[in-house]
Amino acid sequence: MAVKLFIVWIPRNMDKLALIELFLYHGGVRVATIITEKGTQESRGFGFITMDDELGARRAIKALNGSMIENRTISVRVATHKKDGESTTIDGRGCEQAYDEQEPKKYARKR
Repeated sequence: MAVKLFIVWIPRNMDKLALIELFLYHGGVRVATIITEKGTQESRGFGFITMDDELGARRAIKALNGSMIENRTISVRVATHKKDGESTTIDGRGCEQAYDEQEPKKYARKR
């Protein structure tokens, strides 16, 4: 069964093809999406990958979560959706963390 992953802190200049290539080392990739600003189409620094199966998703999380790409430590975890439209993720410790796909900036690092 396909597994959707949530990826945070990806470099803003990374394109969808580079993201797919990064995850292909760990299993088959069905869909990749990098979330962009509506007006400028610039990356917002996060996205989603749908892996073909749970084994590939687990390998990708184990290998990539906490890894450095262009001086950014990325976070990779399973993405899930609640009925009320609020999304959640399960972090590496099994803890559920809420995020809002419409307002991800409120969870962004302050510079």
